[in-house]
Amino acid sequence: MTDVAKNNRHITVGDTFNTGDRLLVLTVNGQPVYAEPPLHEPISEDDLRALAVRVTRDEAVAEAWLDRANLDLCNRTPREVARAGQGHLAANILRCFLAL
Repeated sequence: MTDVAKNNRHITVGDTFNTGDRLLVLTVNGQPVYAEPPLHEPISEDDLRALAVRVTRDEAVAEAWLDRANLDLCNRTPREVARAGQGHLAANILRCFLAL
């Protein structure tokens, strides 16, 4: 049996912690990965959908995410919060994935 791991880089991941105005999501091989500062201005449902497609790289997956209740959104769907003028809350969830 061959050792396939010798051809792969070992990645170590640190914990999440706040460094002031930027949230350090994690460290990868000692290098910090930052999340973007949270949005506070409204974001439209169409813009939220476009961001979801960008993150998931799949329109069907993005649509499913928009219609799935999310605990971080008080069990509302991202589409519901966007229609209520709080789409930035759902966008902040997606933007964390862009940092990775």
